[in-house]
Amino acid sequence: MRQVITQRSKTAWKSEKGLTFVEVMVAILIISIVATSILVSYNLSYRFAIRNTNRTVAVQIAQATIEEEKRNGYNGVVSWGPTANNPYLGNTPNMTTQVTVSQPTTDVRMVTVAVSWTDRDRTVNETLQTLLTQR
Repeated sequence: MRQVITQRSKTAWKSEKGLTFVEVMVAILIISIVATSILVSYNLSYRFAIRNTNRTVAVQIAQATIEEEKRNGYNGVVSWGPTANNPYLGNTPNMTTQVTVSQPTTDVRMVTVAVSWTDRDRTVNETLQTLLTQR
């Protein structure tokens, strides 16, 4: 008789359909961990994309400013800035440009262009330099 009861309870348990409360809670926990990690990685990749876009724009502004200063020639370059209103490119919102001209030797001038912007409450700089000589 004991074997019949044990056998009957095993088959009754196997025929139950549905999930227990604990199984549902474990499934919800796993889904929420996966969803959270996906959202965090999306947020990080978005911030990196914005940061890289700003850096690319800053390098393009600096390069264009250096090219304009080179067109001015050795005697025409002057220091200016920092300003958001780049005389060559017009208004560059959220970015300031500064040009510094130094003379390391008598016939060479070093032109340094620094572009700055604010990224999440910190200032970021991108700087390019070139040398101009008398012809």
